[in-house]
Amino acid sequence: WSTTSSNKDWSGRATTKMPAWSGGSTSPPNGLSSVLLRLSLSAAAALAALVYAHPEFFAGVRRGTVSLALAGLLERHSTRRRKRRPVRIYMDGCFDLTHFGHANALRQAKACGDELVVGLVGDAEILRCKGPPVLREAERRAVVESIKWVDEMLLDVPYDINAAFMHELYTTHRIDFIVHGDDPCILPDGTDAYDAPKKAGKFKMIKRTEGISTTDIVGRMLVASETTKPPIPDDVPGGSGGGVGGGVSHFCTTSRRIIQFSNGGKAAPAGARVVYVHGAFDLFHAGHVHMLHAARQLGDFLLVGV
Repeated sequence: WSTTSSNKDWSGRATTKMPAWSGGSTSPPNGLSSVLLRLSLSAAAALAALVYAHPEFFAGVRRGTVSLALAGLLERHSTRRRKRRPVRIYMDGCFDLTHFGHANALRQAKACGDELVVGLVGDAEILRCKGPPVLREAERRAVVESIKWVDEMLLDVPYDINAAFMHELYTTHRIDFIVHGDDPCILPDGTDAYDAPKKAGKFKMIKRTEGISTTDIVGRMLVASETTKPPIPDDVPGGSGGGVGGGVSHFCTTSRRIIQFSNGGKAAPAGARVVYVHGAFDLFHAGHVHMLHAARQLGDFLLVGV
């Protein structure tokens, strides 16, 4: 390429022209420009990598200081934002014969945000989609309300989250995300009950608790009822001299899961009036909840033995 060092403009002042590439153009060819740009970006990336790898040499700070500072800034920003506008999570269900799996699902749902709003499907809606519930709505509500991760409840919600109800959740109740387990939730017509929020990108999936379900509990109840029948004599066809054996539970928890539920536990404060109550709490229901509430009113600290 060639250059012209000086020239005169129309007023007679001396001017200096930029280098002219061959062909009369004042800018480099497109191919060469892209090469130069890539080289510049590569050099900048290499320099950034060196600074990150050896901050004590380039900036005089210890390694990891910058990362920790950035993490702290992001955490403070997230905390301030959530104070102004907490993330609200919605999870619905029948919660019939509420068990450990339901409680674990609510725990996981609460971990997805700051406030957990639980929708309780009404008796008529359950009958339409699944069959008659074992417990009435008031009984199911009492147990769900007692679970510590639940902040609010919506009653008599639809079994399927259609577009109209989803709009109500987002606008009236300020819901940010809708949560459900990874087990399929199919309507009588074969469609997905959570199809609308999934298409809207507002759906979060949590892991189902293996080894326990309402169906399994009902099955174990039926087996347990068989064991109370009088034994069938050996001389009767089909008799074995005894009742039907008990069902096998596949439920298994871990110490880590227990800690997640207990939050480390807490001790009774000094001078507190401690009330102790114990029981089997098999098939935990509304009666248990009311009894525990009444026991708590008798003192300052309630200790429960299982």
